[in-house]
Amino acid sequence: CLYHPVDCPQKCGQKVPRKDLSTHEQFCEKRFEKCSICGELVRPMEMQRHRREAAELHVQLLEERLEEERGKAERDAAGKATLDEVLQKVTGIPKSLQHHVTNITRQ
Repeated sequence: CLYHPVDCPQKCGQKVPRKDLSTHEQFCEKRFEKCSICGELVRPMEMQRHRREAAELHVQLLEERLEEERGKAERDAAGKATLDEVLQKVTGIPKSLQHHVTNITRQ
């Protein structure tokens, strides 16, 4: 029955007619979303306000993430350059010795 009262799935303590459950879930005091930038739990209806109020913190956090990613990219590029150097050296070795070098590097 659509009018049968059911407990809130978020366990806020309210009983809501089954037909109004989806509306209640949107505004339930126990419903939160995690901010994708800082991880704070925020009510969905307040996310836009949270982002405005925490903008300075969010910029700082995103700058830190950007620096971490730049560092990873630089390390990856350095690793690739090293591998390219090794590949050039190996291709310069006569074919008869390349198999032996390849086996040594796999160990």
